Amino acid sequence: MGDQTPKYSRIGYYKATPGNGGKLTAIYKEHLQPVYENLLADGTITSFGLSTQEIHGVGDWTHIGWYTMSNLGSIDTVQQAVDAAAFTEEMGAEIGPMMDRSAHWDQVLLIAHLGGTTPEM
Repeated sequence: MGDQTPKYSRIGYYKATPGNGGKLTAIYKEHLQPVYENLLADGTITSFGLSTQEIHGVGDWTHIGWYTMSNLGSIDTVQQAVDAAAFTEEMGAEIGPMMDRSAHWDQVLLIAHLGGTTPEM
């Protein structure tokens, strides 16, 4: 988590089309993970990750991408970095058929309790 305490979490829910779950994960690792690593290193975000359903679960999503931040202004910085480094028109054309766009949704949550950390003074 670096030197900053996360106060917000931004979560995106995605649904891969049949047979494309692994491809979507590989694109995340190749194109998005390096962007998030840079944002983590410069303090824009405090953590990030990708979750997938390894066993049959809720059918509304196959992938959840998330990151935490200390302030809400980081959302714009993250989006600009992702757009600049990861998403070209060609990338959009490649990813489009891999996802059910009607199933995508996002949320931003306030972290009300974070265990295992030292309270700020």
